[in-house]
Amino acid sequence: MIHTPALAEINNDIDPGPPTTTLIVQPFVVDGNPTCADILPPDSFWFEFKIDPPASGTFPIEQGGLTGSVSVVIYQDTLGDAFDFLFAGDFVTSGVIAKGGSYANFYDYRPFNGAPVDTYLHTPINPSNNKFFGLSHISFCIIEIPATPTPTPVDPTPTPVDPTPTPVDPTPTPVDPTPTPVDPTPTPVDPTPTPVDPTPTPVDPTPTPVDPTPTPVDPTPTPVDPTPTPVDPTPTPVEPTPTNTVPPAPIIDTPTPTPEEPQPSPDPTSTEVPPGPPAVTATNTPPPTLAPPQQPVTTPVLIPVTGVDLGAATTPLNMLQHLLVNVGISLLGLAMVFYGISTKFEKTLK
Repeated sequence: MIHTPALAEINNDIDPGPPTTTLIVQPFVVDGNPTCADILPPDSFWFEFKIDPPASGTFPIEQGGLTGSVSVVIYQDTLGDAFDFLFAGDFVTSGVIAKGGSYANFYDYRPFNGAPVDTYLHTPINPSNNKFFGLSHISFCIIEIPATPTPTPVDPTPTPVDPTPTPVDPTPTPVDPTPTPVDPTPTPVDPTPTPVDPTPTPVDPTPTPVDPTPTPVDPTPTPVDPTPTPVDPTPTPVEPTPTNTVPPAPIIDTPTPTPEEPQPSPDPTSTEVPPGPPAVTATNTPPPTLAPPQQPVTTPVLIPVTGVDLGAATTPLNMLQHLLVNVGISLLGLAMVFYGISTKFEKTLK
């Protein structure tokens, strides 16, 4: 909430600058060299304490038997001179005047019931250089520190309690034995029955017509071809697969014997023994062994039997199988012939 000075006129043409940083109080610009009495009513402050020229330090305050002090710190800001304040003792301030040039900034602390401390107070902005006017003096509108309310003492003595119980009246509350009268007159009922409409709902006696014409059925039977499918009785020739085929013997390259040179006939008159055949050195080299013949791998082939081939039956089991197949083929042929005769007979009867 913004509070304006009560008496002095505010100059809105001059920029007061930013507010303080602790209590965020926005200053107001007042023309000339105002005092606390020029801005505040008499009941808003007790006396004015002025520091002229401004300086940093702690200044004692005495008034009406009360004592205290205010500490001021002045420093240079980017815009010019600024200051902080701190009160101690019996006093606080309800307002501060920062005088500079032909104007002054007024900081109103009445909404706080007086302020013991605040920071970054300054003079208005000089429109010629957009910086604070030079600080010429500081005035504090002093009030007595608000008294702390004294709490009401509490009597620690407990309130005595009367141990005597409250007497209870044992006399019961009388009850009225007279019953509440009940009206014996019954509620009249209307005996007139609700009329019912005796007229029945008419029913249409005309039956729905039904078409008596039956759906025609085609009596012509589907013709069946009685000619049996011919079966080729000629068995499919099966080329017998040779088994246990012995591979041809390997061809051994036999060396051609070299003809011997003719030996001269011995002279019967000579005592020299003719030379015999060249000596043969016996060796233990065994003759080459031939590898056993390899049995070719054959894949069994399932051949369907379509006829009788008694020449191929080499075992009783094969003969029995061929016999059963031939009997089955014969029975199938007889059945087809019988079917053809019966069909033709039926057509003749029709």
